Amino acid sequence: MSGDSYTGPGIWIRIQHRFGPRNMEWFSGAVTTTFGVVVLIGDDLFSQPSWAGFREFFGTQSSFGTIMLTLGMLRLVALVINGAKKKVTPQIRQVAAGFGLIIWFGVCAGFYSSGVISTWLAIYPWLVIAELTNIYSCLSRCPLKLCSASAPSSASAYWYATSGSGRGNGPVPSTRQLQLRLRP
Repeated sequence: MSGDSYTGPGIWIRIQHRFGPRNMEWFSGAVTTTFGVVVLIGDDLFSQPSWAGFREFFGTQSSFGTIMLTLGMLRLVALVINGAKKKVTPQIRQVAAGFGLIIWFGVCAGFYSSGVISTWLAIYPWLVIAELTNIYSCLSRCPLKLCSASAPSSASAYWYATSGSGRGNGPVPSTRQLQLRLRP
């Protein structure tokens, strides 16, 4: 073992250990990747009325499919890298979940702009909600990483103390512990 990551079979042990709490992030990355593949291999999807919004914005079906495939693969690679590291980097997961939120909100907007009601209405808004939960999960597991100062501000300390049982950060600190942290 060295520095920030494990080598050999330890990498897969670490990834498997972290997979459970992050399974929704893996799911979102896999869905984005698969969505891109389906768009790339689909027969002239952009000629269908429900894809009119995408046609106007992206121009070609292959460019949209390539973007979705690339973003999905990047997310999966980021999760593998983050899972293999000894010290996790929640910022990578936060940014990936933010991009996922933009992606699925954009997909909803694209289908909505076509004016065609279809099964998209039953599926893609839920992926937006899933990405919101991914963002919340990332932030609730490591909220103090967002603070640039050495000591948290009273607002961030309050948010940390009230954001749930500090999943991944140990127990929620008591008021006395927070007061000690806030002293210069």
